[in-house]
Amino acid sequence: MAGQNLFGTIFLNESILRDRSDDVNDYIFLHEVGHSQFHVIFSVIVFVLRFALMGVAVFSLPALAVSLLVLLAQAPDLTTAAVAVVVIVFLMLLVLTPLIAVSWFDEGSAELFAVSRIGIPQYQKCIKEKRNQSDSGQLKRAVFRLMYPPPKLVVWWAKRRE
Repeated sequence: MAGQNLFGTIFLNESILRDRSDDVNDYIFLHEVGHSQFHVIFSVIVFVLRFALMGVAVFSLPALAVSLLVLLAQAPDLTTAAVAVVVIVFLMLLVLTPLIAVSWFDEGSAELFAVSRIGIPQYQKCIKEKRNQSDSGQLKRAVFRLMYPPPKLVVWWAKRRE
């Protein structure tokens, strides 16, 4: 729908933006402008970190899932199986946490920039309208929830910055 390259060019998908109100389009544009508020070196570092951490997650999460299945198949009793599940889930969260942290920092900074320009009430209205108009699937929504900080956290942080 929208994005920005490393050189600061903002891309907006016109066919999707056509269906949204001007307020939501302004919010989306300001969010993308918020990504360019940092120095280009910082943007490159965030891009490289995201790419590297995404690669680690893509390769390690399936391996951990297979390991869990093998451990469950070989577990002699229920206690050992429960410990295996806890350990593997902990390792999966450990793999995802740095990726989520980098993403939340980057996306949260962009959200705070947009909030600083349009105000908290308008931001909340835009988020609600955007969520109501979304026709994305469950997987896309789950990824969105992982990669973007919750709007309530953004509003809380924006109020603290005022």
